[in-house]
Amino acid sequence: FVVASLLAAVALWVVLGGVGGYLYDRFAKVAYSGSGVTTRHTG
Repeated sequence: FVVASLLAAVALWVVLGGVGGYLYDRFAKVAYSGSGVTTRHTG
């Protein structure tokens, strides 16, 4: 039960991190598209 809970927590963290990084990357591109500044968010 402990292992299953840990795996679930890790999976949730990875999913949230991936979604957060994707949204941040999209927002950064939109925000800086006008000024010509490009940003790359990795992680």
